Amino acid sequence: MGRFDKICILIPAFNAQETLGPVLKKIQPLHMDTLVVDDGSSDETKRRASENGAQLLEHPINLGKGAALQTGFRYILQKDYQVVITLDADGQHDPSEIPFLLKIFKRFNPIFSLLLGLQNFGK
Repeated sequence: MGRFDKICILIPAFNAQETLGPVLKKIQPLHMDTLVVDDGSSDETKRRASENGAQLLEHPINLGKGAALQTGFRYILQKDYQVVITLDADGQHDPSEIPFLLKIFKRFNPIFSLLLGLQNFGK
């Protein structure tokens, strides 16, 4: 298996029933495994994740975004993924940019082990 064959998109989510579905629909054409960590939501976040084909892990109570990311990273490391991409459940990160980021990451690997995409709020 190649260095970039196992890619997982990690989305921490809290009460994201309105925004998670559209984010997951934008990810579907990329054909990448997607993991949603529901951080104790009291709405339909879990259902949105499941009905859009995402793997789901759940916190029984809200522990915060950092804890949701830790839970997701632990799971992903156990599954031997080579690349993890994090997105927010509110849609502020555009999944259509993922192929571009992967192209950069592949070009400079093994120089980089971490690539961060920054938002340009001036757009």
